[in-house]
Amino acid sequence: MRYSSLCDTGKLRKINQDNIFCSSDEVGCLPNLYIVADGMGGHNAGELASQLSIEYFLVFLREQENQPCDIEMVLNKGIEKVNRLVYNKSLNDPHCQGMGTTFICATYKMDTQELYVANVGDSRLYAIGQEIKKVTVDHSLVEEMIKGGELTEQEARNHPKKNIITRAVGVESNLTVDTYIVDCKDMTHILLCSDGLTNMLDEEEMKKLIDQAGSVEEACRVLVEEANERGGYDNISVILIETQKEVGELNC
Repeated sequence: MRYSSLCDTGKLRKINQDNIFCSSDEVGCLPNLYIVADGMGGHNAGELASQLSIEYFLVFLREQENQPCDIEMVLNKGIEKVNRLVYNKSLNDPHCQGMGTTFICATYKMDTQELYVANVGDSRLYAIGQEIKKVTVDHSLVEEMIKGGELTEQEARNHPKKNIITRAVGVESNLTVDTYIVDCKDMTHILLCSDGLTNMLDEEEMKKLIDQAGSVEEACRVLVEEANERGGYDNISVILIETQKEVGELNC
Protein backbone atom coordinates (compact mmCIF):
# COMPACT_ATOMS: atom_id res chain seq x y z
CA MET A 1 0.00 0.00 0.00
CA ARG A 2 1.11 3.52 -0.73
CA TYR A 3 0.20 6.34 1.63
CA SER A 4 0.95 9.95 2.35
CA SER A 5 -0.01 12.37 5.12
CA LEU A 6 0.05 16.01 6.12
CA CYS A 7 -0.52 17.71 9.46
CA ASP A 8 -1.01 21.47 9.12
CA THR A 9 -1.63 24.20 11.72
CA GLY A 10 -4.09 26.04 9.47
CA LYS A 11 -4.36 29.79 9.05
CA LEU A 12 -5.84 30.93 12.36
CA ARG A 13 -4.48 28.68 15.11
CA LYS A 14 -1.08 29.41 16.65
CA ILE A 15 -0.60 25.85 17.91
CA ASN A 16 -1.16 22.55 16.15
CA GLN A 17 -3.06 20.31 18.56
CA ASP A 18 -3.39 17.54 15.97
CA ASN A 19 -1.00 14.60 15.92
CA ILE A 20 -0.77 11.72 13.45
CA PHE A 21 1.07 8.43 13.12
CA CYS A 22 1.59 6.26 10.04
CA SER A 23 3.39 2.96 9.52
CA SER A 24 3.05 0.48 6.67
CA ASP A 25 5.18 -1.93 8.73
CA GLU A 26 4.00 -4.08 11.62
CA VAL A 27 3.30 -2.32 14.92
CA GLY A 28 3.04 -4.84 17.73
CA CYS A 29 0.61 -7.48 16.52
CA LEU A 30 -0.94 -5.21 13.86
CA PRO A 31 0.14 -5.44 10.20
CA ASN A 32 0.26 -1.62 9.84
CA LEU A 33 -1.19 1.39 11.59
CA TYR A 34 -2.61 4.84 10.82
CA ILE A 35 -3.79 7.29 13.51
CA VAL A 36 -5.28 10.79 13.65
CA ALA A 37 -5.71 12.47 17.06
CA ASP A 38 -7.20 15.97 17.38
CA GLY A 39 -6.51 17.41 20.84
CA MET A 40 -8.52 19.88 22.89
CA GLY A 41 -7.77 21.87 26.02
CA GLY A 42 -6.04 25.12 26.98
CA HIS A 43 -2.39 25.85 27.82
CA ASN A 44 -1.19 23.48 25.08
CA ALA A 45 -2.93 20.59 26.87
CA GLY A 46 -4.72 19.53 23.69
CA GLU A 47 -1.43 19.09 21.91
CA LEU A 48 -0.16 17.00 24.82
CA ALA A 49 -3.34 14.89 24.93
CA SER A 50 -3.12 13.96 21.26
CA GLN A 51 0.63 13.30 21.50
CA LEU A 52 0.33 11.14 24.62
CA SER A 53 -2.62 9.20 23.27
CA ILE A 54 -0.53 8.02 20.32
CA GLU A 55 2.55 7.32 22.45
CA TYR A 56 0.56 5.30 25.00
CA PHE A 57 -1.21 3.38 22.23
CA LEU A 58 2.07 2.42 20.58
CA VAL A 59 3.46 1.19 23.89
CA PHE A 60 0.35 -0.94 24.41
CA LEU A 61 0.58 -2.43 20.91
CA ARG A 62 4.25 -3.30 21.28
CA GLU A 63 3.41 -5.14 24.49
CA GLN A 64 1.12 -7.35 22.36
CA GLU A 65 3.90 -8.36 19.98
CA ASN A 66 4.10 -12.13 19.36
CA GLN A 67 0.74 -12.59 21.10
CA PRO A 68 -2.43 -14.02 19.49
CA CYS A 69 -4.13 -11.03 17.93
CA ASP A 70 -7.85 -10.37 17.79
CA ILE A 71 -7.49 -7.04 16.00
CA GLU A 72 -10.85 -5.60 16.97
CA MET A 73 -10.31 -6.45 20.63
CA VAL A 74 -6.74 -5.12 20.61
CA LEU A 75 -7.84 -1.77 19.18
CA ASN A 76 -10.66 -1.51 21.71
CA LYS A 77 -8.60 -2.50 24.75
CA GLY A 78 -5.71 -0.31 23.66
CA ILE A 79 -7.81 2.83 23.40
CA GLU A 80 -9.52 2.07 26.70
CA LYS A 81 -6.09 1.87 28.36
CA VAL A 82 -4.95 5.06 26.65
CA ASN A 83 -8.07 6.79 27.94
CA ARG A 84 -7.29 5.83 31.54
CA LEU A 85 -3.69 7.02 31.24
CA VAL A 86 -4.58 10.37 29.66
CA TYR A 87 -7.41 10.86 32.17
CA ASN A 88 -5.09 10.19 35.12
CA LYS A 89 -2.56 12.63 33.66
CA SER A 90 -5.26 15.31 33.51
CA LEU A 91 -6.15 14.70 37.16
CA ASN A 92 -2.58 14.80 38.44
CA ASP A 93 -1.25 17.79 36.49
CA PRO A 94 -3.02 21.16 36.97
CA HIS A 95 -1.87 22.32 33.52
CA CYS A 96 -3.60 19.35 31.92
CA GLN A 97 -7.02 19.63 33.54
CA GLY A 98 -9.82 19.22 31.03
CA MET A 99 -7.59 17.97 28.23
CA GLY A 100 -8.78 15.35 25.79
CA THR A 101 -8.47 14.22 22.22
CA THR A 102 -10.30 12.53 19.41
CA PHE A 103 -8.68 9.28 18.34
CA ILE A 104 -9.21 7.35 15.14
CA CYS A 105 -7.00 4.49 14.03
CA ALA A 106 -7.04 1.90 11.27
CA THR A 107 -5.10 -1.18 10.22
CA TYR A 108 -5.42 -3.01 6.90
CA LYS A 109 -5.20 -6.79 6.38
CA MET A 110 -3.98 -7.25 2.83
CA ASP A 111 -4.80 -10.98 2.65
CA THR A 112 -8.51 -10.42 3.35
CA GLN A 113 -8.64 -6.79 2.12
CA GLU A 114 -10.35 -5.81 5.36
CA LEU A 115 -9.83 -2.55 7.20
CA TYR A 116 -10.22 -2.53 10.98
CA VAL A 117 -11.18 0.85 12.43
CA ALA A 118 -11.60 2.21 15.96
CA ASN A 119 -12.93 5.68 16.68
CA VAL A 120 -13.65 8.15 19.47
CA GLY A 121 -14.74 11.73 18.72
CA ASP A 122 -15.37 13.47 15.42
CA SER A 123 -12.25 12.75 13.41
CA ARG A 124 -13.36 10.62 10.47
CA LEU A 125 -12.52 7.75 8.17
CA TYR A 126 -13.82 7.51 4.60
CA ALA A 127 -13.65 4.53 2.24
CA ILE A 128 -13.42 5.66 -1.39
CA GLY A 129 -14.16 3.70 -4.55
CA GLN A 130 -16.77 4.61 -7.14
CA GLU A 131 -18.37 6.57 -4.30
CA ILE A 132 -17.16 8.03 -1.03
CA LYS A 133 -18.53 6.44 2.13
CA LYS A 134 -18.19 7.84 5.65
CA VAL A 135 -17.43 4.77 7.76
CA THR A 136 -17.32 6.37 11.21
CA VAL A 137 -20.11 8.09 13.10
CA ASP A 138 -19.21 11.38 14.81
CA HIS A 139 -19.54 11.54 18.57
CA SER A 140 -20.86 15.09 18.46
CA LEU A 141 -23.83 17.16 19.54
CA VAL A 142 -24.96 17.85 15.97
CA GLU A 143 -24.77 14.14 15.11
CA GLU A 144 -27.17 13.43 17.97
CA MET A 145 -29.43 16.20 16.67
CA ILE A 146 -29.37 14.65 13.19
CA LYS A 147 -30.31 11.26 14.63
CA GLY A 148 -33.14 12.90 16.56
CA GLY A 149 -34.48 14.57 13.43
CA GLU A 150 -33.70 18.09 14.67
CA LEU A 151 -31.15 18.84 11.92
CA THR A 152 -30.40 17.78 8.38
CA GLU A 153 -26.85 16.87 7.31
CA GLN A 154 -26.60 20.18 5.44
CA GLU A 155 -27.85 22.22 8.40
CA ALA A 156 -25.35 20.47 10.66
CA ARG A 157 -22.41 21.62 8.51
CA ASN A 158 -23.01 25.26 9.49
CA HIS A 159 -24.48 24.81 12.95
CA PRO A 160 -22.83 27.01 15.64
CA LYS A 161 -22.37 23.98 17.92
CA LYS A 162 -20.89 21.67 15.28
CA ASN A 163 -17.55 21.47 17.11
CA ILE A 164 -18.99 20.19 20.41
CA ILE A 165 -18.05 16.54 20.79
CA THR A 166 -19.79 14.13 23.15
CA ARG A 167 -17.01 11.57 23.52
CA ALA A 168 -13.22 11.99 23.72
CA VAL A 169 -10.15 10.20 25.03
CA GLY A 170 -9.06 11.43 28.47
CA VAL A 171 -12.19 13.29 29.54
CA GLU A 172 -13.82 10.61 31.71
CA SER A 173 -12.52 7.51 33.47
CA ASN A 174 -14.58 5.12 31.31
CA LEU A 175 -14.90 5.24 27.55
CA THR A 176 -16.90 3.45 24.86
CA VAL A 177 -14.96 2.86 21.63
CA ASP A 178 -16.69 2.34 18.27
CA THR A 179 -15.13 -0.31 16.03
CA TYR A 180 -15.78 -1.18 12.39
CA ILE A 181 -14.62 -3.77 9.87
CA VAL A 182 -14.69 -2.53 6.27
CA ASP A 183 -14.56 -4.68 3.14
CA CYS A 184 -12.11 -2.83 0.88
CA LYS A 185 -12.22 -5.09 -2.18
CA ASP A 186 -13.89 -2.36 -4.26
CA MET A 187 -12.11 0.55 -2.60
CA THR A 188 -9.17 2.49 -4.04
CA HIS A 189 -8.44 4.87 -1.15
CA ILE A 190 -8.87 5.21 2.58
CA LEU A 191 -8.97 8.72 4.05
CA LEU A 192 -8.47 9.55 7.74
CA CYS A 193 -8.82 13.21 8.71
CA SER A 194 -9.56 15.69 11.47
CA ASP A 195 -12.47 18.12 11.38
CA GLY A 196 -10.15 20.85 10.15
CA LEU A 197 -10.65 19.23 6.75
CA THR A 198 -14.29 18.11 6.94
CA ASN A 199 -15.53 21.47 8.23
CA MET A 200 -14.11 23.12 5.11
CA LEU A 201 -14.87 20.56 2.36
CA ASP A 202 -17.83 18.28 1.84
CA GLU A 203 -17.49 14.63 0.88
CA GLU A 204 -17.92 15.01 -2.87
CA GLU A 205 -15.39 17.85 -2.97
CA MET A 206 -12.83 15.69 -1.17
CA LYS A 207 -13.43 12.77 -3.52
CA LYS A 208 -13.10 14.99 -6.59
CA LEU A 209 -9.75 16.37 -5.42
CA ILE A 210 -8.47 12.86 -4.66
CA ASP A 211 -9.66 11.51 -8.02
CA GLN A 212 -8.04 14.39 -9.92
CA ALA A 213 -4.69 14.15 -8.13
CA GLY A 214 -1.87 12.25 -9.76
CA SER A 215 -0.66 10.68 -6.50
CA VAL A 216 -1.54 10.35 -2.82
CA GLU A 217 1.13 12.96 -2.08
CA GLU A 218 -0.49 15.46 -4.42
CA ALA A 219 -3.95 14.62 -3.09
CA CYS A 220 -2.92 15.31 0.52
CA ARG A 221 -1.35 18.59 -0.50
CA VAL A 222 -4.36 19.87 -2.46
CA LEU A 223 -6.80 18.81 0.28
CA VAL A 224 -4.90 20.83 2.87
CA GLU A 225 -4.41 23.75 0.49
CA GLU A 226 -8.12 23.88 -0.31
CA ALA A 227 -9.08 23.75 3.39
CA ASN A 228 -6.72 26.66 4.06
CA GLU A 229 -8.00 28.55 1.03
CA ARG A 230 -11.50 28.39 2.50
CA GLY A 231 -10.37 29.82 5.81
CA GLY A 232 -8.15 27.25 7.53
CA TYR A 233 -9.99 27.87 10.79
CA ASP A 234 -8.60 24.78 12.51
CA ASN A 235 -5.64 22.40 12.43
CA ILE A 236 -5.83 20.06 9.44
CA SER A 237 -4.71 16.42 9.46
CA VAL A 238 -4.95 14.12 6.46
CA ILE A 239 -3.82 10.52 5.92
CA LEU A 240 -4.57 9.04 2.50
CA ILE A 241 -3.95 5.36 1.78
CA GLU A 242 -4.02 3.90 -1.73
CA THR A 243 -5.05 0.31 -1.12
CA GLN A 244 -3.84 -1.09 -4.43
CA LYS A 245 -0.16 -0.15 -3.95
CA GLU A 246 2.59 -1.75 -1.91
CA VAL A 247 4.90 1.19 -1.15
CA GLY A 248 4.29 3.56 1.75
CA GLU A 249 5.75 6.94 2.57
CA LEU A 250 5.12 9.69 5.06
CA ASN A 251 5.11 13.44 4.59
CA CYS A 252 4.41 15.33 7.81
